[in-house]
Amino acid sequence: MPSVQWVDIANRALARVGYQMISRLDEGSNAANYCSSLLPDALNEVYSAHPFGCAVRRVVLSPDTQRPAFGYAYAYPLPGDCARVLSVETLGEYAIESGCIVTDMDNCQICYIAIPQTPNDTSPQMIKLITEQLAYLICMPLTRNESLTARLLSDYSQDYALAVKYDTYGAYQSDTSTEWYTDNR
Repeated sequence: MPSVQWVDIANRALARVGYQMISRLDEGSNAANYCSSLLPDALNEVYSAHPFGCAVRRVVLSPDTQRPAFGYAYAYPLPGDCARVLSVETLGEYAIESGCIVTDMDNCQICYIAIPQTPNDTSPQMIKLITEQLAYLICMPLTRNESLTARLLSDYSQDYALAVKYDTYGAYQSDTSTEWYTDNR
């Protein structure tokens, strides 16, 4: 797959709303400013709503040197790319507070949804969803066209549902072997 940059995704979104392309996200034009400010929202929306397999990460967290003021013995900062924590593997109680997991346990592992640092860190399907969400978000401020905005939201919703369906289907591997049958004959 050829290298893709955030400005490429912004230009795809701008093309969907019938707007001129930009050369950089920080070029200062109206379109670039909207794309730049709404791209993080598009990423959070796409990645926070469903645990897509391509975005799931598992890590062992390191404790912060600064202990919680009270209530818990340890604080474990969440990774900077964390959109949503899926599970926490630690014995005992814990809480998620201000970007940290606080607990009395001296080790903590998490499974979380990671927001990609570059578009090349994700799948083509996710790039399509990010593009569609960004197009929806920039449409109304740039075009003031309610029917186009509604159509873009509908397109995004349909493609998102399809992506979730295929992601869920791929998450479960069925056992197609026949060993159980031949072993029990």
